[in-house]
Amino acid sequence: MCADADGHAVSPGTLTLRLDHLRAGVPVVHASGCLDQMTAPGLQQVLDEQLTTAPWAIVVDLSALSVLKPDAVPTLVHVACRAGEADIGLCLVTAGHTANGALGAAAELFEIYPTTEAALRALS
Repeated sequence: MCADADGHAVSPGTLTLRLDHLRAGVPVVHASGCLDQMTAPGLQQVLDEQLTTAPWAIVVDLSALSVLKPDAVPTLVHVACRAGEADIGLCLVTAGHTANGALGAAAELFEIYPTTEAALRALS
C-alpha cells in the first residue's frame, strides 16, 4: 500500500495520467496519485508513445503525485535514457515535492522545475 508523506494511505495502483500539448512539439504528461512499481509501467507506456512522435521535448508533471516510491525511479531513468538517445529534452516538474528526494542520484538525469510554466519558459 502506498502512503503519503504524512502516513495517510493512498490506494495502491492508483495513478491518473493526463496528456496536454501546451505548446507545439512539447507534450506535457501530468501524473497524480501513487507512482510505484505497480503503476510505473502505465507512465512508461504513455511516455514511450510520446517519444515515438519525436517531440522537441517532453514535460512530465509529477507535482500532483501523493507518493513517488523509489521503486518507480527506474522507469523515469529508462525514459530519460531513451529521450537522451533521441536528443529529446525531458523536464520534470516536482514543485519541491518529495519526488526530489525519491529521485536520489537519478535527479541529475533531468531538468527539474517547480512548475509547468517554468519548464515551458526554460524550453523557449
